[in-house]
Amino acid sequence: MLTFVTICQNRTCLKDGSPQVLEAFTQALDGISEVALTASGCLGQCGSGPTVIVQSPNLPVIWYSGVWPEAAGVIVQRHIVGGRPVWELMSKTRHPHARREYGPPEIAMVERVLSFLHKNRTIR
Repeated sequence: MLTFVTICQNRTCLKDGSPQVLEAFTQALDGISEVALTASGCLGQCGSGPTVIVQSPNLPVIWYSGVWPEAAGVIVQRHIVGGRPVWELMSKTRHPHARREYGPPEIAMVERVLSFLHKNRTIR
């Protein structure tokens, strides 16, 4: 089944770096089938962008806000490939109970995310 990833490319998100986020998702999704990546107009979340929506089979629609390019790989690996939304990046407007829904932060998970980012040279 197809997963849909939509990334806002409207004025405010553009100023906040959405073109770089779109490029990062394009690279992170390279070689992964069954994913449709779309650049969109305004998603109505101005001021909290760049905004990314992920619609995966058998999961609720997840809105991510304030996404930076380095987070694309984490969202792809954890949510799209692994089936586990990245609650830390979920829109607080769209998902006010994200922490309760997906559990408290765990040190091991944070270490894995930091390790992933470090391994991919997105942080030092």
